[in-house]
Amino acid sequence: MLGHTPREKTPPEPGARAGREPALPTNFLNYCARTGKSVTRSSVTGREIFNNDGYFVSKATKSAMALPLIHSGSLKGMLYLENDLVEEAFTPRHQQVLGLLSSQIAISIENAKFYKELEQMVAHRTAELLSVNQQLQDANAQLERLSNIDGLTGIFNRRSLDDFAEREWKRHQRQGSPFSLIMCDIDFFKRFNDAYGHIQGDQCLRRVAQALEQAVQRPGDFVARYGGEEFAIILPETDLPGLTSILEKLRAGILALAIPHAASQAGSQVSLSFGACSIRPAGGQRLEDTFFTADRALYAAKAQGRNRYVIAREIVACVLGQGEPGGRTS
Repeated sequence: MLGHTPREKTPPEPGARAGREPALPTNFLNYCARTGKSVTRSSVTGREIFNNDGYFVSKATKSAMALPLIHSGSLKGMLYLENDLVEEAFTPRHQQVLGLLSSQIAISIENAKFYKELEQMVAHRTAELLSVNQQLQDANAQLERLSNIDGLTGIFNRRSLDDFAEREWKRHQRQGSPFSLIMCDIDFFKRFNDAYGHIQGDQCLRRVAQALEQAVQRPGDFVARYGGEEFAIILPETDLPGLTSILEKLRAGILALAIPHAASQAGSQVSLSFGACSIRPAGGQRLEDTFFTADRALYAAKAQGRNRYVIAREIVACVLGQGEPGGRTS
């Protein structure tokens, strides 16, 4: 029988409850633990405390032996053996062999305890590393998100727009599906800032950005701040009729904001001008030509009086160094 003491050099808990048969010879085991030496019942026969041990009396034990399991001067447990048939069953030879065995058992107990503690330590450290790694991933994801978001309006920024447009352009080239692009900006926005101040101007930009996002609700649609008061919208898988429908919705959504703009020559409230085009990208066609074409259509909408949209009927090639006809005005 192999048992463990709760603490070093501390006697085990009594093995019996009141009125019940004792589970172990506690006096016998306590003596072994206290002396730190192996003991047999025959070696302590003359001691009344052991002769009257409730366990020995109830079990009529003939022979018993207890060995302390000691490692590095510390008691790790107890090895207890008994024989109910033969007296003095445990000879000096038995004691010698079991003494060697008890040393190995004590080492095994200590190793098991060490490995368990080591395993717990590794598990704890692994959990800490996983937690830190998750925090780093979350932080990197947040940084990535922030690097793609316009700080003022909360929608995608120009960098994100460029990446998205390039990916979608290539995909539409492979599939031969319609790709639509809208460029728009706020009419007479400089005058709005001059009349109402830059704080109101920033609030105007936020509300306009939100209205644009709400108007295009498909998962693949993409709204970004292009720069200043100008915005760009990419509509994947959208043909000319679909583009026209979205433009009507966008224009109505902006007017529904009813933001006063007394300095505008396009009306009494904030409005937008839109330039757009739709194309099925093919080999040899360039994304920059599509942006250039939508931008020229936006200029045309401004030239026609603003607060309207113009859809380009054909893609115009952008020549290096070529600017807009007449320049851009708010």
